[in-house]
Amino acid sequence: SILKELHSGVLKELGFVGALRYLADNLEVRTKISCHTNIDLNGYTVSDAISKIAFRIVQEALNNVARHSNATKAGLSALIDGGWLVILVEDNGRGILETEIVTGLKYGISGMCERARLCEGTLDITSLNTGGTSVRAMLPLVNSSKKEPVW
Repeated sequence: SILKELHSGVLKELGFVGALRYLADNLEVRTKISCHTNIDLNGYTVSDAISKIAFRIVQEALNNVARHSNATKAGLSALIDGGWLVILVEDNGRGILETEIVTGLKYGISGMCERARLCEGTLDITSLNTGGTSVRAMLPLVNSSKKEPVW
């Protein structure tokens, strides 16, 4: 499928951090929804398997922002926290109803949850008090490596 080709091409060509920034930039270009990024992997190189899972989760979450949220702003962060890659996609849109999270098929939520489960990670989707939606994935840094500083 085109999506599979796109994700492997973008990841190979730009690397993990570049690919995430590409997704954020692409949201802005397609929808005029500004997307702030905060990506700090603290010197870690994320494994190919986790990179692909994270990329597809971010891709789906940002597509949901574009399609369903009525947002004007979004944020994407990717940080390392104690052996976990923590991905957060938030928007300032209409929020998500509990029933939409549970039924989730229409929003690709079940696919995002399944991807996180495949690597023994977690995915949480919540409606923010301020309006908007938060998608938080915690993926283990399995087979990922920390680059030692070169002196």
